[in-house]
Amino acid sequence: MLKKAFTLAEILLVMSIIAVILVLTVPTVIEDITEKADITTLQAVYKATNDAVSKLMTDERTSRLSFTSLFSDDKEDFFVNYINSEKICKGSATGCFADSYYSVDGSVINTSHVLLDDVNSSDAYYVILPNGASLGFIKTGLDSGLFLVDVNSIELPNTAGLDLFAFEVDDEGTSNFGIYSNEDDLDVLLNRCTAGTDFGMPCFARLVRNDWKIDY
Repeated sequence: MLKKAFTLAEILLVMSIIAVILVLTVPTVIEDITEKADITTLQAVYKATNDAVSKLMTDERTSRLSFTSLFSDDKEDFFVNYINSEKICKGSATGCFADSYYSVDGSVINTSHVLLDDVNSSDAYYVILPNGASLGFIKTGLDSGLFLVDVNSIELPNTAGLDLFAFEVDDEGTSNFGIYSNEDDLDVLLNRCTAGTDFGMPCFARLVRNDWKIDY
């Protein structure tokens, strides 16, 4: 008994259905892959930075980070000898970080090349790492500092909580999330995160408490 062959119309219909399915699913799959890759990069930079700070304090034989070269005018030692930097922008973020950043809700949160308008170039240092992420350090006080991470450097979306994150480091060399360190309410962190507050620091805090999942 002869089997009935598919007609051209039937083949085109099946191909059309497959095309629709691909259009609906492929972007989501790509977005999920990109998100996981960005989180992996953030985790790697976070760990490498903490390890570098610890080693710096050990090598310079001090229990206070503010007594190390990272808090001096010459921050190059830390970023050359303790952080594997591929490109160095020194005290200006130009070339290492984007010109503008946005909040998750779409509003502009910053247009400064140094990310904080009142920062002296001697108090900041910016680099790009071999994995393509940007890392910046800003001395925010006599014994405290802020690390900024853009997981894909100047590439889009340039949004706090999606590719821009921040964390603080205290005088003991311990990383933290500032005023968000003891905040366990994910909704509170979400509200501050989507508003673009503190360069994505509440987003980073929420990520850690939410099993490294971005759900906003």
